[in-house]
Amino acid sequence: MTKSSIAPTEKLPFLKHRVFDLIVTSVSLIVIVALLLRIPFSADAYDSRLTPTLMSIFAVVTLAVVMMLRQDAIRLAKYQKKVDYQPGQTEHRNDPENTFFYRWFFIWSLPLLAFIALLPWIIAGVFTTEDMGLVSILFFMFLGPWMAALMGVLIAAMVLYPVEATIRGGIRLIRTGGKEGGQFYVGVYLLIIVGVIIFGSMAVEMQRSGAAGIPEFVAALLGFIAPEHIKSELSLWITRGLVVLAVGIPVVVVQMAKRKDNAKGEATPEVNTSHTK
Repeated sequence: MTKSSIAPTEKLPFLKHRVFDLIVTSVSLIVIVALLLRIPFSADAYDSRLTPTLMSIFAVVTLAVVMMLRQDAIRLAKYQKKVDYQPGQTEHRNDPENTFFYRWFFIWSLPLLAFIALLPWIIAGVFTTEDMGLVSILFFMFLGPWMAALMGVLIAAMVLYPVEATIRGGIRLIRTGGKEGGQFYVGVYLLIIVGVIIFGSMAVEMQRSGAAGIPEFVAALLGFIAPEHIKSELSLWITRGLVVLAVGIPVVVVQMAKRKDNAKGEATPEVNTSHTK
């Protein structure tokens, strides 16, 4: 039997693939409940312990999601190696191990479990204020853990993966003598993009948000913006340097690839097609 002919029925049971996720989810839920038990049901929304406790709960959810996403990336790599997966291949698209619901089951579950843990305190009126009734508190407390989980996804995509790709790619680049550096270049480039976002937000006081703020951001980079909208000159110059790198690196990589291809073409000996009589 070849690697690509593995049937879904031959795969390991669900929980056997998800022991790590089950442990992380269980520990996270225990920590969340322990944090909540510090707050008595008689407390009110103005209790000084509420905000730190909620922030800690959301941080636990975020950290747990980052850890489970990291483990999911390892499992997915092993699975793709097992079935000899190729980009664009549709044969294993619907395999349980290759679907987001199956892979991210505990990632979806943790925010819901965190909300259920919060319910007794919500119903007891601990978070209720004069401006926000029970229905509003239920909505925001349901949304909070999901936003924390989304933050975990963003951290994994924008911080964890670029850093890991840079380190692993750098090691591979050194071991292969510069022959295999694709992962390293991708990691560095993603870190540069993240740097542009972080330092750019620190440098310019945007009047518009989202896509509408892009022209204003470009104007700030080019110096066509009022000084009162500049929050930090240092951050602005760092952002400009990172933008130059973000634009210049692809150009340099493409030129290096062209030179390499030209060098290979020149090194290939011409085939003599003449025949001796």
